[in-house]
Amino acid sequence: MLRHIVNRIIIINFILWIGYWAYQIFFVLKGNKKGPAFAETNTMPHELFTKRRLFAIETRVAISGLCIYLAIVYWDKLI
Repeated sequence: MLRHIVNRIIIINFILWIGYWAYQIFFVLKGNKKGPAFAETNTMPHELFTKRRLFAIETRVAISGLCIYLAIVYWDKLI
């Protein structure tokens, strides 16, 4: 029973961090324009661009970590 609770806490923690980083990238650390920053990255300050990229890298690491964790924990159910 405790194992299932800890398992769910770990999964919820991954999902919350992924959501937080996505919120930072798409809503907080944006330039003067609404929506995605496609062409705006050319005029974006270097510090803001670097922060966005670092948050994006952290998001990818968290998504990869969640995938690896789920694959390890649920390996017997996948096969």
